[in-house]
Amino acid sequence: MLCIFKLKHDIRVESKVRIARRELEILLGSGAFEEIATIPALFKKTPFSLLDDEIIHRMSRLTYLGGVQGFLAEVPGLTELKSIVERSTYFREVYCLEIGGNGELHRNYGGIARAGEFVDVSPNMQIYKQNLEDGGTLLILIAFPIQTLMEYAGEVLKLPYVTFTKHIEDLGERLTVMEKGMEKGVEELLEHLRRGYRRAPWLGLYKEHIGDYVDWAFSDFRTWGLHFIHKHEGKADPWLAQSALNIALPEGKGVVLDPFCGSGTFIADAPLMGVNAVCVDVNPLSALIANVKCNLHRLDLGEVREALVAIARRGGSKAFKEHSTIKTAIDEVSSGLTRDFLYVMLSRQIGRRGDVYAGFIEDSIYFYLQAYASRKLMEMLDVEARGSCTVICGDVLEVELPQVDAIVTSPPYFDAVDYVTPVSQHLKILGLVKSLEVVDVRMLGSKSRRALSLRGLEELPPSAGEVIRILRFKGRVEKALRILQYLLDMKKALEKFYKTLRPGGRAVFVVGRYHHWRVGSIDLEIDGAKIIEDLGETVGFSFEEELQHNISKIDPGDRVKEEAVIVWSKSETIKPAPSRSYVRERTEIKGVKRLLDFLNNID
Repeated sequence: MLCIFKLKHDIRVESKVRIARRELEILLGSGAFEEIATIPALFKKTPFSLLDDEIIHRMSRLTYLGGVQGFLAEVPGLTELKSIVERSTYFREVYCLEIGGNGELHRNYGGIARAGEFVDVSPNMQIYKQNLEDGGTLLILIAFPIQTLMEYAGEVLKLPYVTFTKHIEDLGERLTVMEKGMEKGVEELLEHLRRGYRRAPWLGLYKEHIGDYVDWAFSDFRTWGLHFIHKHEGKADPWLAQSALNIALPEGKGVVLDPFCGSGTFIADAPLMGVNAVCVDVNPLSALIANVKCNLHRLDLGEVREALVAIARRGGSKAFKEHSTIKTAIDEVSSGLTRDFLYVMLSRQIGRRGDVYAGFIEDSIYFYLQAYASRKLMEMLDVEARGSCTVICGDVLEVELPQVDAIVTSPPYFDAVDYVTPVSQHLKILGLVKSLEVVDVRMLGSKSRRALSLRGLEELPPSAGEVIRILRFKGRVEKALRILQYLLDMKKALEKFYKTLRPGGRAVFVVGRYHHWRVGSIDLEIDGAKIIEDLGETVGFSFEEELQHNISKIDPGDRVKEEAVIVWSKSETIKPAPSRSYVRERTEIKGVKRLLDFLNNID
């Protein structure tokens, strides 16, 4: 089957297109496909020149406005196509064409296809038939990737019959009305995607149609599943996370490890993809968030609902003025995963101004409905979470790890991020730790963790050793000792991961590409990815490739603006990473850098 993989229109950075191409290569098992610079240009070529206006309009609507709008590939059959639709990340739609009566589309759908009509063959697939002038038939199969639909499901919460319910005082009654609205909205979502391709947008206020949110909004402002259930320092990009899983496990099955899981973004979608996941983090709050996020499929929404209603009936804001009283109520009415979910909702209120109870209830309702929408869509699509997720709270250098088929993670970035201080109150109020210092000093990359001497420097690769020597020479002795400890810890961790990974398995590490450290008037730019790659080589990993991922934020900051996706394998022969410069010094006059950056970006 000849298939067009149409990129999402709301991709914000071009590096995602390159990752989309690599992901498709993995899913197809081949890189023998073409980039489509402009989808409308295809209609000049056979067989696309045979398409009628309905298909042309639908294909050319909402295209990505970057350098590539999609990919053209031969897919062996329906089994392979369905696998891609279940696992792919960056495509809005997939169109597959077949001429003649002997192909798989004709054998499976020729009997139900009707000329000039879109016939539903499943909730996320349609067949369209054209009768050709020579007497033959052309069948077009249209498929919506599962991840794209899951992403769009979160938009249902914005519809008026879900949001305009605050006048209902009883929480149980309010949730009932909102649940019915969610069910109606998910049905409208699927119907709009299948039939609403000629609908004009409403660009004003008071949007009432799901199409105005899924067609004319950008994904950076979307939340889906429980990916954004809690703020977390250094949180990963969910799109990148799913791509990393696909790259690490080309067959889409096995056990994956995330040894620095943070809030769980990299393995949150693993169960839905049929992958079993094990993740570790030393921060108890991170482990708590990850456990909730990654077990969406196990969360008993009935229990969550009952617990919320029970808390609401205990007196409202007057009865719950403090975080501690809400925590006590949570402990009394819930347990297990339901309690963890409510703990995360309570944690969101810590540090905020205003009514603690009102914020807790509204956040709980919002994320309850996010989970409800995801589960309802999964039910309609007949999608089952076949994988599992186990979260371990502990020091990855100390805990016992199982044998795994792949590793996917984003380790701490040298000393770029403080993961403990911003959540110190959360840890105390929720009773997750007895000592913050113990958590901080056990965390790789922590500023509290530093070497006492240069002992062990000789064990590191030349690139790592050179960075330490430069920092000492520039007078940054304390920083040099912190970075040395980080590199020694990371080497020890990589040695452990190498033993944990089964032969032939892949490890995908997402790391900060460049780190900028100020030394007097000198801006020291360190290629952190190169140093990590060299560390991996010293423990036995074979380098496969490095992909670039730009951080898609309006202002990513001055320290880490670009990420490197490092792909290693555990193979008999070790392939080193390409050599390149890993340290650059720039002398800058104060205030000139921003002016130069501005002038350089004018073009």
